[in-house]
Order: sequence, then structure tokens, then C-alpha cells
Amino acid sequence: MLSKKPDTNLKRLVTSIATALSFCMGTGVYGQSEKSSEKDIFVAKPYLQMGTSAQASNHDSQEILWLAKDKKSSWSVEVSQIKDNKGNKAVKAKTTTGPIAVREIGASKDSPDYSFSCKIDNLPFDSIYKYRVLKDSKPVFEAEAHTRKSFDSPLNFVLFGDLAAKTDGQKKIAYQCYLAKPDFVVLPGDIVYNRGLYSEYLDKFFPVYNTDSASANSGVPLIRSILTIGVLGNHDIAYDPRIPYTDFKSNPDALAYYFLWSQPLNGPTKTETNSATPIGGDAERESFFKKAAGDRYPAMGNFSFNYGNTHWLVLDGNYYSNWADPKMRKFVIDDLEKAKTSTWRFVTFHQPPFSIDKHHADEQHMRLLADIFEKEKVDIVFAGHAHDYQRTYPLTFVAKGASTNNGVGVVNPNGTVEGEISFDKTFDGKTNTHPHAPIYIVSGGGGAALYPIKDLPAESVKYMDKVYAAKHSLTKCVINDKKLVFQQISEDGAELDKFEIDK
Repeated sequence: MLSKKPDTNLKRLVTSIATALSFCMGTGVYGQSEKSSEKDIFVAKPYLQMGTSAQASNHDSQEILWLAKDKKSSWSVEVSQIKDNKGNKAVKAKTTTGPIAVREIGASKDSPDYSFSCKIDNLPFDSIYKYRVLKDSKPVFEAEAHTRKSFDSPLNFVLFGDLAAKTDGQKKIAYQCYLAKPDFVVLPGDIVYNRGLYSEYLDKFFPVYNTDSASANSGVPLIRSILTIGVLGNHDIAYDPRIPYTDFKSNPDALAYYFLWSQPLNGPTKTETNSATPIGGDAERESFFKKAAGDRYPAMGNFSFNYGNTHWLVLDGNYYSNWADPKMRKFVIDDLEKAKTSTWRFVTFHQPPFSIDKHHADEQHMRLLADIFEKEKVDIVFAGHAHDYQRTYPLTFVAKGASTNNGVGVVNPNGTVEGEISFDKTFDGKTNTHPHAPIYIVSGGGGAALYPIKDLPAESVKYMDKVYAAKHSLTKCVINDKKLVFQQISEDGAELDKFEIDK
């Protein structure tokens, strides 16, 4: 007589095979009941980062990060099914996964969360891979991710600043970004409102940009699969004009940027310049923060990277950064000089040098670098800060007093930098697609409350080509060799602006 009791060994075998097939086919690695327990497993689900180490020229490397409260369990990452970017051809390549690095993070050492990271190396360019995170040998998360494009491959990127403010506009822009299918995303500052706190990331950032499905009403599965680059803004440093440093006494979980992001550490260190985020207020909390941030603080404020045939220089434009400092200027010059083999050169920071913004009209200190951008043939300078969209004509700037101040402009006590602005209206991006100077873009409509545009200064009207503030919007650029197609897209998907550049 056959026993009606199920064979537990057979059940384990069937479950094991189903799990393996599920991962290989990319359909998930756990059942619905286990999915519902993700909130108990992760404080923030796994997300993709560029990593702090220098990138090789013949392959890509990336990092997978996630946040959890459980440090005692055994965590691991597996990579499978590498394909080309068309998704129809397996790429024969050996990837390697590094050990799991763990950091205590949060607001208090007495009740910390933990940041886990795993470096994935030897990834072929132009490829798609699947990764899964395991806890105690059990798969608890999986996603598909993209590596960087090779130099000769077409690419597209999306850019928007001033974003995570927990608004409907933020979610709509996130959805438009997802629909654009970018190869990578750049966020030019004010990543999380109001103060860049760890608690604000958990409330306003991760729940919108790392969801399991895509919706204009909730969020998108973006950062788990698409490389995203963050830039420091004033709302990312718990800025208080009454205190000359980020105050850990008032904001114990401030400067989360430095321990949640993992980006290249090829910028100037604090020992090379005093242009670094100053901290103070609570010695114990300061010590906890420094341990959590490690070598990312303060070096991750300024860095550069290559993606395909583009070079990006990321700068910290906050109040403490002195861009008249010869060491800082040398860093900018040296970086852009080394990037001359790249077809396209972009610079991004938060505070725009040229803007019609009435809220921050006097914050013109980044104009001190305009002469370098012109000399080094930077194509576009991207900023945020003003909660709208603005585009200048191709523009050059000669700072007042530069001839008697070692070629550097002077920042007035009120923050302005006077000088002569020249612009070229013959460039229209349609019939004339060859600008002879940098174009300055403000793309600060990523989700925070929009700024009204009225009573525009006469000077700015002269050099500003396009302005839009009726709805939130994002920037999309498609690059194919020596052609760039620029679009500004509204939260509803409408095209607000378009131009082309040919080289």
C-alpha cells in the first residue's frame, strides 16, 4: 500500500529545480508569500552603483548595494545570464563577485542599520546581466542590470534635479524617466528634501525609484537596474545659513549622500583643498558618520567618469567650495585635458552660473569656471537649483577683474560675479547645429515645487533661449557618435524643447 505522506526529499528537489529555472529565465526566484516579506528583509532593496574604484578601459565594474538590519545572516550575490544589449545573444565572459562589505549607517550607533555592498567585476560593455541577492543561501531578490556602453555604441541618458520631495510631480517624472529607457541617469543635486537625511531617503527616495513595478502614481524599478549618478546640492547637506557647517546635533542622520552612494573617488581630497563639506555639532555622531562614509567623505563631492564616448565632470557647487582656489581650478583643468579623447564633454553641478531664477539670482559663484569650460570645449553644463527648465544660447563669459586677478573672476559679497556675457543666436539646433561655446542647461523640475517665472531680469532674457516652468520636466539626450539630440520632456510626456548638436 502506497503511503499518502508526501516525500519531503522529492519536494525539496522540485523546489530547488523550480528556483534555479526561475532565476535562469528571469521570472523571479521566490513565491508571492516570500515576496511579501521583503519589507522584513530589506530596509532598502538592492540598487546599482558605479563604485568607488577606477574603471578599467576594457570592461565594466559595478556595485550592488542594499540596506538591512540583519548583520548576522550570511549574505551573497550571484550573477547569471550575461547577454548583449539586444538581449538575444549570450556573452561569454567570466564575471567575478567580491566579498560583501558591511557598514553601520543611520542616525545612531546604538540602533544602526547596515549597508551591504558587493563589487561585480569583469563585466563586458554593452551587456545585460541578472543578479540575485541571497540571505543564508536563500534567494531574496533578483533584478536585471545594464553595464556601460562601449565607446562606439549609441547611448542615451536622462537628467533631472531637485527631485525627491514626495510629490505627484516626482512620481510622474520618475515614470517618464523609466519610459525613456535610459542607459544611465544623472541627478544634478537636491536629491532628497529637505535636508538630505538618511530618514528622508527611506521615506522619499527609495520608495519611488526602486519599486517592483512601474506606475506614474507610485514609482518605478529604476535604480536596481540603471546606473544612477548623484550630485551634491544644498538640500543634500542639511544647509543652514546660520551655521557654517552641517550640524549633526540638529540633524544626526545628515549627509546620507556620503554613505548611500558609491561613486568614483578620483577628485581632490580634503588634504589637497579645504573645499569639502564642513561638519560639526556633535563629536560622537561626527565620528559615527565618518566611519559610515569611510573614504567617500569628502572625496565623493567632486569626481569624473566616462560612459561610452562621453566624459562627465561632477562638481560640488555648495557654499564652501572655492572655485577661485588654484588647486581646485587645476583639478578641473587637468580632468578636462585628460578627457580630450572623448567625443563629448559634460560638466554637472547644482548651482547654475547663468539663470533667471529669482530665488537664487545672486548665487553666481560657479561663473568662476566659465573660462575653463570654454577653453576646454565643454559641450553642455547641466545644473538644477532653479525648479524649472532653462536653456541659454551658446555662451561665453569674461569675468570683471579677471585680468588683474590671475585670470579669475571675483565673487562679490552678495554672491554675484560681474562680467561680460557674449552669446550666439545663430545656433538654433535645427539648421545650425554647431555651437561654438558651451550651452548652459537648468533641469531642476524633477519633483520639488516649481518656481514661477515672472519679472525676468533684462540681462538674463538676452542670453536665455528657452524657459519652461508650467510643469515638472526632465532632460533626455540621445548620442550617436558625433550627433546629440536633446529633448526636454514634461511630466506628461510632451516635448517642451528640442535641439541637435553635430560635431
